[in-house]
Amino acid sequence: MIFIRTYQFNYDRKIDGYGEIQFCAENYREAKRLFEDWAAENGYSIREYKMTVVYNKEDADEYENIYAL
Repeated sequence: MIFIRTYQFNYDRKIDGYGEIQFCAENYREAKRLFEDWAAENGYSIREYKMTVVYNKEDADEYENIYAL
């Protein structure tokens, strides 16, 4: 069975005024690819970041049975 997790990426707030973004993905590799694609599409060069798995109620409600921590 496939499970979805919410991956949060924290980076320098000076880059976009937020300093964090979340992606739902099946695994670390997919989440990292989504993050790198997002950064490239927005013209951000983010070399240092921290990635953690977090709980997001909206994601849990959307994915229900396949949402995991």
